[in-house]
Order: sequence, then structure tokens, then C-alpha cells
Amino acid sequence: MGKTVNEALDMQLYNTFWRKLQQSKFDLIYYGLHFDGCVKISRRIKYAIIGITTLATGAWMTWGSIAMVGMICAIIILASQVVSAVSEKFPYESRKLELREMLAELEPVYLEMENDWRSIQNLKMSNQKIQETIQKYDKKQAEIKRHYFKDDSLPDIDTLRLQADEKTEEDFKYFE
Repeated sequence: MGKTVNEALDMQLYNTFWRKLQQSKFDLIYYGLHFDGCVKISRRIKYAIIGITTLATGAWMTWGSIAMVGMICAIIILASQVVSAVSEKFPYESRKLELREMLAELEPVYLEMENDWRSIQNLKMSNQKIQETIQKYDKKQAEIKRHYFKDDSLPDIDTLRLQADEKTEEDFKYFE
């Protein structure tokens, strides 16, 4: 490994990098929770459509000789197919795609930060290098985030924020 740098570590830089590392992990977890939520919504809608269509088809086959039942079942099947086709345009679908791409770009940045943290912790980086590294990661993350959610935004969900906080605290409990 590299040699130890002989200068007093600036604790403000040390703490700044530590907080940014934690924030980066929080962001990954928070966006991951949003992604999971979008996937759940998508699945629920698809399963509901499958269930409704199956029940309506079964009812039509069973009681189709009754004109009113046949018409209601046909309308239900038609409506569920329309919802199926339109569901691809719901906001959670585009969020799901953007979140997946953004997470794929942010995760390697976090892993790089984690690796640099070990160097800082082992006094292998000068104060100047720490400052440059902080700026480098700020720039990288800003560039990545700038490319997503231009036409939409993520809803601010307090329960997800709390879950992400708890998970981040848990992940960093024994990290330092």
C-alpha cells in the first residue's frame, strides 16, 4: 500500500468526507427503495389485471348466456386491457427505468468513495488530496443526477427516508 503522509489531518476535511460518504450511501439506499416501490406498483397492477381478466373470463364462460353478465364481463375485460396498455405510461414506469440507470451509475462512485475513505482513514492522503477528492465526487454525483428526472421528480416519502436513514446507520455502525 501507499506510504503514510506526514502532515496533521484536517479533521474538518475528514468529517466532511465521512458525511459525504454516508450521504452517498443514503442516496443509494433511498433511490433503491424508490425503485423497489415502483416495481411493486407495477407488479400489483399486472397481477390485478391478470386476476380481474381471469375472473371476468370465467364469469363470462359460466354465465355468458345471461346477456347482462356477458356485457359486463366484456366491458371489464376491455377496461383491464386498456389499463394494461396505459399502465406503461404511468409515472412510476419511467421512474423505475431512470432509477435503475441512475443506481447503476451511482453505485461505482460510492464504492470508489469507500475505497478512498480507507486511504484517508489510514492517513495515506494529504489534506489537499482529500479536498480534491471531495470535489471530484461532488462533481461526479452532480453530473449523474443532472441527467435524470428532468421531466418528473421523485415523490418525497417520509417512510422511505426513515428506512434509508435506519439502513444507512446500520451499514455504518461498525464501519469507522
